Amino acid sequence: IYSENEDKSDHQNVSSTLLEGLSEHYSVRKSFTNLQDIGWMRLKICSAMGLGGKAVNGKTEIFCVVNMQNTLLRTQSIIKRKSLTWNRSFVLPLSDIHSIVKITVVEGEKNKNEVIAGLAIHPLRVENGGSKWYALKTPDLRNPTKGSILLEFSVVYNKFKSALKSFSPMEPRYRTIA
Repeated sequence: IYSENEDKSDHQNVSSTLLEGLSEHYSVRKSFTNLQDIGWMRLKICSAMGLGGKAVNGKTEIFCVVNMQNTLLRTQSIIKRKSLTWNRSFVLPLSDIHSIVKITVVEGEKNKNEVIAGLAIHPLRVENGGSKWYALKTPDLRNPTKGSILLEFSVVYNKFKSALKSFSPMEPRYRTIA
């Protein structure tokens, strides 16, 4: 798992040789090498706006938690304002193309954290290589709530390996301690 902090759009900075190398690595010709390595996904959490939650008193901090399979990652904390900017990128290995990416927005003060919004996205349903505003949902992911979040996705995977993985049992989910 790789994480980096940056200000510029990554899609403009990715060299064509790197993209060609990734395309070659996940090509159909290499379908029978390392069947567990299906692909990778780059997720950039850019910003959020219009979030609900408690009153803005200058002491509350907001951060995002990314949860995919048995991977739990988090952005830096930012003091709550009308619009928040993280510009935080995560590169996640894909071992199952059908795993759901869950993004949770958390508001916290000292030792007290409260989930205020969330979002669940399937890697096959994202706009590859572009940024998009997503409407946030309540923490149980059933109803819409205040706010939206700007995300950028890049997903590269081998279709043959992912099809084979679809017929094998899902990876067991381990309990995470945050």
